[in-house]
Amino acid sequence: TYLGNQVTAALANSRDLAVAPGTDQYGLRWYDSGAAKRHIGNQIAAVMLLNATYVRPADNGETPLPAVTIATASSPTGTAGWFTSPVTVTMTAAASLPSGAKIEYSIDGGPWTDYTVPLAISASGTVNARTTYDAEHHSVLSYLDVKIDLDDPVVHAAVNTASRTVTLTGTDATSGVATVEVQIDGGAWIAYAGPITVGSARSTIGYRATDRAGRTSGVASVTLPGEGEYPYPTVTTTTVSPARTSYGRAAQVSVSVRNASTTLTDIPTGTVTVREGSRVVATGRLAGGKATFALSKTLAVGTHRLTVTYSGDGSAKASSATASVAVIKAQATVKATGKKRIKKKTKPTYRVTVTSQTGTKATGKVVVTLRKVTTTAKKKTRVSAKKTSSRTVKLSASGRATVKLPRAKRGTYRVTVAYRGSSTLATTSVTKKLTIR
Repeated sequence: TYLGNQVTAALANSRDLAVAPGTDQYGLRWYDSGAAKRHIGNQIAAVMLLNATYVRPADNGETPLPAVTIATASSPTGTAGWFTSPVTVTMTAAASLPSGAKIEYSIDGGPWTDYTVPLAISASGTVNARTTYDAEHHSVLSYLDVKIDLDDPVVHAAVNTASRTVTLTGTDATSGVATVEVQIDGGAWIAYAGPITVGSARSTIGYRATDRAGRTSGVASVTLPGEGEYPYPTVTTTTVSPARTSYGRAAQVSVSVRNASTTLTDIPTGTVTVREGSRVVATGRLAGGKATFALSKTLAVGTHRLTVTYSGDGSAKASSATASVAVIKAQATVKATGKKRIKKKTKPTYRVTVTSQTGTKATGKVVVTLRKVTTTAKKKTRVSAKKTSSRTVKLSASGRATVKLPRAKRGTYRVTVAYRGSSTLATTSVTKKLTIR
């Protein structure tokens, strides 16, 4: 009776904690937080500590809530208890739950969440679970540590061609690297113990790693060439497309630099420069041994002879090639608008616009010429070689002009609107028919 009274008093005044109030470690003394400080035996305090949680039974004497069994749906797929793919975690109560009770879980100290369906977990963590039916009544805490590693280890190889050594570094952010292995010139795989030094002959070092979860990296390798193989020779080739282009339309220079060594497979890296004479036209870096450059749209009309130079790098020798591109004047288009029929007292007037297919602005002059058209006895039309009138007008900055011709006699006329061209645009013309009444 005395012990029962002490337990009842303690439970009425203490809090639900992992370590009960007032407990001295490992079962020395445990008491409630009330003023009476009622003592309970060392055995009770010890049980409270070993359970790692305080279980408050129902006030009406009901059986304490059952604990939760946490399990994975499958066995670890890796080594040392590690999973190498996402894990499904299930939870079941050790006995039937009373009405209103439920299972809830928490992952890595997160909020408590109702358990309704198996959990899909893709990262390592601790799953805690308990049964409960209100804020004060819950079971002993259950937990399960889940170890998941979804990533393969990585090995980085640092090559020092001067000392002819290869240094390997393995990394794995999850389970950690268990072993790094090397293979020298196709021999047996051995544990990596430190930097590998090779002789003067060409040598290939293979390497791989395994992490603590059993995941492995892919096999990779580096090759140290034999002494005297560097710098290796290169061959540069280049093409220009199109080889003949109009002013205002850019041509492209394609460059390829290949390794001309008979023993090495290195891909050249470094800078390529395109020059016309001493003037630099374009420059850029190789990617996969190739580079492409767009030439300027404003290269002068004429033939341009280009020199493409590869500067080489620490492993490759320089080389060069030549190419040429022809730039011709861009095609122009003339549009002239004016009345088709006018009276004798009206001056023929035309609004002229000159454009180009490449977007090049038209500069220069247009000439508008009027010639008489007659009809022969056989009803054939004949255009007079003699000019009735002619006017030359300079184009505006927008490539436009308005041209007025002198008054002319009644009759039918051919109107020729001719653009004289410029240093960048070719000549062109258009004709119109005009009737003067």
